[in-house]
Amino acid sequence: MSLVGPPAAKVEAEPPPVQRPQEPIVPVPSESAPSPDTQLDINYRRGWQYILSGHRENYFISGVTSQQHTVKFQFSFKFNLWPNASRHSVYFAYTQKSLWAVWDFANSSPFLESNYAPEIFYGYYPLYGDIVPAPGRWTYFVDQMRAGFEHESNGMGTEMSRGWNRVTGTARGGVYFGADNYVALALKAWACPFGVWNNSDITDYLGYGALGIEYGYDPVIKRWYGGGNIDVAFQKGWDADWGRRSVQVTAQWRPAYEGKFLEWWKFTPYIFAQLWTGYGETLLTYNVDTTAFRIGLSLDDRVEWVAAPQAAKPRQQPESR
Repeated sequence: MSLVGPPAAKVEAEPPPVQRPQEPIVPVPSESAPSPDTQLDINYRRGWQYILSGHRENYFISGVTSQQHTVKFQFSFKFNLWPNASRHSVYFAYTQKSLWAVWDFANSSPFLESNYAPEIFYGYYPLYGDIVPAPGRWTYFVDQMRAGFEHESNGMGTEMSRGWNRVTGTARGGVYFGADNYVALALKAWACPFGVWNNSDITDYLGYGALGIEYGYDPVIKRWYGGGNIDVAFQKGWDADWGRRSVQVTAQWRPAYEGKFLEWWKFTPYIFAQLWTGYGETLLTYNVDTTAFRIGLSLDDRVEWVAAPQAAKPRQQPESR
């Protein structure tokens, strides 16, 4: 089956698409928005353009055992360098992941490590109205495709320095079973042509790719129990040793606030939990087997800067002589 989208002539009459948990919420144009036949200043498709939005997961979580009383947080965004009316564009992205001993008050709560990852890439993302799940049918979708260049390092000097450059490719797609449940697969592959510092064997532990599978419950009709998703990501080192691998399991959930006594509360972060086991949680420990469980909050679909279409100014007619 192909992606399901409303016919162009009926865009205003169709219900808004169901948003997957990892996508920013798409605002629905109000009655004051330009009509489909209105000429626009820029060649926008009907609807809205995302200039700044989330990229990877955004979260703030803390360990729950005495050995893992560290906070782990990540913020990640992408900036659209070439806004246009198509599904294709060029993006700059930045991700920072940090381990912070915030509970170690005796030693001034030091940061243990931060990893910095700027990227530039070509990206394909669906437009508003491309994916409209419906009860009683399967709706296949392609969520994103990316190809570009990524640098990642820990910013440390001398023997503590870790870093690598990668040419990466990512694809993610799946299927809605009816209107509320979906399963998605994600594949990321990379090559390391140059720029590996003090960690020349990093691919023996982290390999050349990662595979993820996600199940999500994203109900059209909101109930108090809300919705969320569970994601499992796996990667294997290029070395023949099967012990050199990592598994990350994440789960996030939030209740539905619409129409309830907390309807005024619009921030609504997810409750987020993450289990990591294996190699490569951070660059400094890429060759150290670690296990940690942390819980906190995630902000995946709350990172956005939206540009709304603007009606073109009427052209002045030449005065008749």
